[in-house]
Amino acid sequence: MKSQFNLFYTLLSVSAIVFASCAEEKKNDLAFFNDLENVKGWTGGQNNEHTIIKGVGHSGQYLSRTDSVYQYGFGFKLNLSDLSEQPIKKIKAITWINVSDIRSDAGLVITLDSAGKNILWTSKSIKDFVKKTDEWTEVSSEVEFPQMKTSKDYSVTAYIWNTGKFPVLSDDCSIEFIK
Repeated sequence: MKSQFNLFYTLLSVSAIVFASCAEEKKNDLAFFNDLENVKGWTGGQNNEHTIIKGVGHSGQYLSRTDSVYQYGFGFKLNLSDLSEQPIKKIKAITWINVSDIRSDAGLVITLDSAGKNILWTSKSIKDFVKKTDEWTEVSSEVEFPQMKTSKDYSVTAYIWNTGKFPVLSDDCSIEFIK
């Protein structure tokens, strides 16, 4: 009886260890996140660090504020060759938005460029997501890239573009590339 008891607990312990190691979250080298508390390396390609202000962000105390004067929000830019030699099939961008006026008009822009020429440009309107003012709302866009043999010489940019006259706040940006 004692040996069955020990065998049971041994198997239970081994199962728990195996389960815990399988449940560990794997780090995705193709995913990036910024809560705007540290902006080094992040840019929307528009020299827009001036949009970063101190306030009550979705998380933390820094956020990006766009308006009719500063239209381009803080974002992400990367040469795909720095990420992978294999072609990237898709990008998923997520940011959190807060507006003070429901008429706010902005988009989550994703671009793909090669040799100084635009290959792809998309904008997902925040109006598809924002239903209330003064509340943080998740905005996402998933874009499939055209077929590429490799990621060499391609760069991708993602940022908020405020095309309206009312302020749009953004925070907690994440980008995920999918092979």
